[in-house]
Amino acid sequence: MEKELHSERIFVERKVFFFDLKENKRGRFLKITEDVLGRRDTIIIPSCGFEAFASAVNTAIEVYDDLPPEESDDEDVVGDEGDEDVVGDEGDEDDMDD
Repeated sequence: MEKELHSERIFVERKVFFFDLKENKRGRFLKITEDVLGRRDTIIIPSCGFEAFASAVNTAIEVYDDLPPEESDDEDVVGDEGDEDVVGDEGDEDDMDD
């Protein structure tokens, strides 16, 4: 049985991201779900990985902030529906849902 500790939702372009901090008998974890037009993908981050995950996100943001302005190119959009490397498969959430 999962216990929800905190939940937050953000909207970015045509995507909705759900950040759910949860707890079960195996420990605490962050469940991040991306919903794009009804298609959902989820990743689970165990609490022992929170700091490393946050550090990687912060580093990516710092690198992004130092980049020159983006050039608009509609054919090569990062994070498009076909980009399977952005998030894991929903089946991965079984790792922490017990």
